[in-house]
Amino acid sequence: MRLKKHYHCNFCDFDLDEFPIIKITTNVHEPTVEDIYGYQILKKEIFNQIDQEVVFIFDTTSVKWMGAEARIALGEGVKDSEKHYSHIIKKAYMVIPNLVANILFKGVVLVSNTKFKYSVHKTLQDAHTTAKEELSVLV
Repeated sequence: MRLKKHYHCNFCDFDLDEFPIIKITTNVHEPTVEDIYGYQILKKEIFNQIDQEVVFIFDTTSVKWMGAEARIALGEGVKDSEKHYSHIIKKAYMVIPNLVANILFKGVVLVSNTKFKYSVHKTLQDAHTTAKEELSVLV
């Protein structure tokens, strides 16, 4: 199977126009567990096709709230990603523009106990600029 430039699920869109930068943009205000599971399935479909190092920008701007079950499911998904894709994912640039989303993100990190490298940015432009600057060092 050949990588496409764009993928979509209810939770988010994957944009591979600047591969090896993968931009993930959330689509919903209050993701459900089902949204997270759909995201996990699509993420596996995409990442199972990748055989080189990548970084990703995860834009959570649309998320206003995430229930505990969804946060746990997302944290478990991070663990799964770390187990299966840590050899290709070099860093995540998290776009978290508000305090509530930042608190939610910290809950996901706590559940996942991740060792992934990541940085938090208030704007997509800042995350994108930083990712482009660091790309040659990371991949």
